[in-house]
Amino acid sequence: MFPKKLALSLALFIVPSFIHLVADSSLRLEYTISYKSTRSQPEITVSISGVSQNTLDLIVSPMVSFDMERRSDADTWLVDEIHAYAPDGTELSVTGPETVSVPYTLLPLKPHYHLYHVHTSGNDHFTLRYRATVPIVVGYLETLLLRPYQHQQIGATMLRFDIPQGWQVVTVVTPRADAQFDLGMLDSMYGDNLNPAFNFVPMAFAVGSTKDITEIPTSCGRLIFAYPDMYPTYDSRAVFEQQVELGKRFFEFLCREVGPLEPDRTFIANNNWQEDWMPQTYQPGLYSNFWQHNRTMDWSTGLPSLDFSSWRFGTFMIGNTMVDEPDVTYYHLPHALTRAWFKGSTYFVLSPSQADWFVRGGASGYFQEKMLYEAFGPIKVYQRFQETYEFYKQQYLGTPQDRPLMSSGDKFIGYFKSELWAFYANQRILEATHGERDLGDAIRWLYAKFGGTGKAYTYQDVQMAINITANADLSDLIQVYAYTTAPLPLDPYFQDDDNDGVPNGLERELGFDPQNTDTDGDGISDAVAANRMYAPIGLSGWELPTPTATALPTSTSTALPTSTTTASPNPIATASPTSALEASQPQGYPLWLWGILLLSISMNVVLLLFRFRKR
Repeated sequence: MFPKKLALSLALFIVPSFIHLVADSSLRLEYTISYKSTRSQPEITVSISGVSQNTLDLIVSPMVSFDMERRSDADTWLVDEIHAYAPDGTELSVTGPETVSVPYTLLPLKPHYHLYHVHTSGNDHFTLRYRATVPIVVGYLETLLLRPYQHQQIGATMLRFDIPQGWQVVTVVTPRADAQFDLGMLDSMYGDNLNPAFNFVPMAFAVGSTKDITEIPTSCGRLIFAYPDMYPTYDSRAVFEQQVELGKRFFEFLCREVGPLEPDRTFIANNNWQEDWMPQTYQPGLYSNFWQHNRTMDWSTGLPSLDFSSWRFGTFMIGNTMVDEPDVTYYHLPHALTRAWFKGSTYFVLSPSQADWFVRGGASGYFQEKMLYEAFGPIKVYQRFQETYEFYKQQYLGTPQDRPLMSSGDKFIGYFKSELWAFYANQRILEATHGERDLGDAIRWLYAKFGGTGKAYTYQDVQMAINITANADLSDLIQVYAYTTAPLPLDPYFQDDDNDGVPNGLERELGFDPQNTDTDGDGISDAVAANRMYAPIGLSGWELPTPTATALPTSTSTALPTSTTTASPNPIATASPTSALEASQPQGYPLWLWGILLLSISMNVVLLLFRFRKR
C-alpha cells in the first residue's frame, strides 16, 4: 500500500508542476531580419507559436547613447509602429509602449524597456511585423528583437537574416558566421540568469558584405573588424592591415595577461552607428552606465594606434585641472578591449559597492598602456608613464587637489594617478619576487578565482591577490597608497643608471641589468633588445635611434615633495595572505536563493507525508 499511496502523492505534485513548466516554456519564436542595403532600415518579422494567453507582453531594449559633451545618457528606440497578424491575416490589437524596469540578478541594475501588449484574440500563433526606425548594420539584437516579458515563457528561438547575396552576419554569442542562428531561450537577453556566462552579455551583431566584415583569427578568440571603410583614420589598405595585426596582438596580450574573454571569446570592433542618424559626439551602447562595454566599441573618433604623440597637458578639462586626454591611451581599440575584460561584464567584475578607479584606470588603464608595447615598444610607453608621473608631481602632489584613490571625484586621479598606482604595484611585485612575477600574475589569480563564479571581487581580494603573488605583505599598496594621499615614490624607476636609454624599472621588468648597457653581452644594446622583444609595428625596422635620442628625460628630483597626507575611510583590515585567502573564498550563488529552494523542497515533502498519513 505504501508504494501506491506514495506514487499517487508524487503524481499529484509532479504532474501539475510539469504541466506548469511546459506551459511556461512553450513559446517558439522565429525571427527574420531583412536587409536590402546598408543604408536601408531593416525589416523584422517575428512568428510566435504556442501562445496560450489572451494577451502576450513583449519587451525591447533601447539603444543607450552617451553624450560625450554633456556627459549624460540618452535613449534611442529602434522599434516603432508594430503590427500583429493572426494566421488568417486579421490584424490584432497592439498597445503600448510603456516603460518598465527589470532588475538583474547578478548586478545592481534595473534596465528599462519598452513594453507592448499583443491581444491575441484566442489565436495560438501570430506574426509581428515592424521596421527599425534607422539604418543599423552594427549594434545589439536586444534593440531590434521584441521578446516575451517573462523569460520562462520561451521554449526555443531561431534567428534568420534575409540578406543580399555575398553578405554575411556575425554575432558575439554564436560561433557561426552565417545568416541563421539558434538562440535557444534568449538567455543572454535577460538578467534573471544565475549563470554569469549568460547574464549581461549583450548580443552585438554585424551584417554586411564580405569586404565590410573582417574576422581575425587569434589564439584565444574571435576579433571582428566591421566596416573599416567608415573609419576616417584609415587612409589606405596598408594602414588597415597594420591595424588588423595590431588588433590581434592587443587581443592576445589581454588573453595572456588576464585570461580568455568569456563567454564565446568574441569581440566586434566597429563604428557603432551610421553617421547620418547620430551625432559624432554620441557613443552608443545597450544599457545605461554600460554604454562602452564588453562586446562592441566605437572607432569613429579614434586615432590610429600607430600615431604616437607625447602628452600635451593644458587643453582638456579633467576635474579642476586642464590636461589633454592622451592621444594613444584613448585610442579606442586598446581602451575598449581593456573595458571588455575589466568593466561591463558579470563574468569578471569589481563589486559595485567599491570605488571603481581600479577598473576605470588602475589595472585596466595600466594594461591599456602596456599593450602599446606592441605598437611602439616599451621604451616609448615608459616615457608616457613618466610624463604622467611628472604631471602628477607638479600639479597634484602636496596640493589640495590631491585626493585618495578611494574617494576621488577628480578624473585625473581616477584614471591616471590610478594607472601610476598600478605601475607602482607592478614594480613592488617584481622587487619582491626578483623579477619572477608581476601585476599580471595577480590579475590572472583574481580572474581564475572569480571569473564565472557570479561573485564580485573587492579591494580586499585585490590586496590578497597581490600578497599571494608577491609571497610578501604588500598591503601598504592598498592601505596607504589607495586610501591616503601618500606620495607615490616612482622616481627610482624612471632613472637610467647605465644611460642606455632603458629606465631602471623597465630593465627590471624585462630581466635586464640596470648597471649594464648590454646585459647578455651579445653586442646588442639593451635599448635595441628591449624593442626586439615586442617587434613593435610603429617603429621602422628593429633599430632605434642612438640611446641619447631615445633616453627618457632625467627626473627633476629623486626626492618627492612633502605632502600633507589625507586619508579616506578604510574598511579593509590588515590581513596576512593566508588569512585573506581563507576569508575570501567565492561563495557561489546567494544564500537566500538556496534557502528558498530548501524551504520549497521541505514544504513539498511535508505535504506528501501529510497526504500519505491521511490515507
